[in-house]
Amino acid sequence: MNEQLDAEIKSRLMAIFNDEALCDEWLSNSKKPLGGVSPLEALKSADGKVKVLEMIARIETGDFS
Repeated sequence: MNEQLDAEIKSRLMAIFNDEALCDEWLSNSKKPLGGVSPLEALKSADGKVKVLEMIARIETGDFS
């Protein structure tokens, strides 16, 4: 998993996927809710980090819309 991710994001993704390779895949692939960029790319800005955290929260609650 990317070493530059903060601990909160790392731990939440591991709780969801329970597999580092799946976490890396999720972080690396583009996402429509992020305007077609990957979460790793989105995390480069404060606004992008908020959006990534919102996506993670939706996954955690079972909202896959």
